[in-house]
Amino acid sequence: TYLFMKLDLDQAAKANGDLTEEIQFVWENVRGSNWKVILGKDEVLFGQDKGKLVQSPFVHSKKAAAVIGGEGASDTATTSGTSSGTDGQHESQMVMASWIGEVDNMWGVSATYKYKELGTFEINAFQNTRGMHEDRSEDMGFQSWATRLTVKPIEGLKIRASFINRHTDSLDEQDEFNADAAGGLGNTGIDTLANNRLTAIATANVGAGQVAGFTPDVDDDEMATSLAFDYVTKDEKWDIYGEWIHTWNAGNYTQLSSDVISVGAVYGLTPKLDLVAQGDFAYMSNDVFKSLGIEFDENIYRGAIGARYTCDNGITFVAEYGHEWYSNTISNWDGGSADTFGFRTAYSF
Repeated sequence: TYLFMKLDLDQAAKANGDLTEEIQFVWENVRGSNWKVILGKDEVLFGQDKGKLVQSPFVHSKKAAAVIGGEGASDTATTSGTSSGTDGQHESQMVMASWIGEVDNMWGVSATYKYKELGTFEINAFQNTRGMHEDRSEDMGFQSWATRLTVKPIEGLKIRASFINRHTDSLDEQDEFNADAAGGLGNTGIDTLANNRLTAIATANVGAGQVAGFTPDVDDDEMATSLAFDYVTKDEKWDIYGEWIHTWNAGNYTQLSSDVISVGAVYGLTPKLDLVAQGDFAYMSNDVFKSLGIEFDENIYRGAIGARYTCDNGITFVAEYGHEWYSNTISNWDGGSADTFGFRTAYSF
């Protein structure tokens, strides 16, 4: 048995930050068995949780990092679905890009069973939100949970399959989902809708009055499944990994789903220098506004290359370059692209 604590200095600097990222009481080999139990604040047992560059892969970060606007697009929409205004007023991109990735800083209990060196089974119950709904918790008991199975069929290969359910009790009642807003398409919790051409398209399709009363269908459970692999060659020169995540009720919207894929490769050029390549793809299928005559898909791509150098004293340097592309199937909506440069220094001791 032991106590483990992990601190996050970046979070501590924020107004509502929490210095303690993880704090756990760990009980290994319970009563001489192959079970391990963890009580406390921990990362939820879902997904692969692997990234080698400065920017996290899509499957980890839960969002695309850089796409910010389409050239010449304006926030001022007309009922014809075209934009008016001056260049430089960029329309928001990624209308409803949403999926489950890494879930951390959660209080709960988990149990792990390890069978020799062949595989591991894990199950986890956690508190998804600390808020209150009426006279009860937003997430009481075992309503939010995750499970993960890891197998090692051959030397160097690890395969992981996992599932997660995140529960928010108040979202079971649609009226309460929108209770803090004054009604209308722009107040459904989707920030980009109030001032972009989706409002104009919907108004043209069904009329302003019906648009103003629109409330999306929501669910109190957001769910996702993950399938991942990690393969290290015998000479340890190559490390190839990838993960696919499918999310249902993305962002708790019943008619929004997403598929996200990230793949990467690390090549050990020397014992100290690694070269890294990584690719990401995210696809959102959006039927949230189907009743308003709007159905669309969103696609986000990213490619990145970089290098990692580790010194003898434990200091690691990471540098990377990445490029993102964004597109959707909305009429007259410009796509977007962005370039990113990143640099990181880390010290392990």
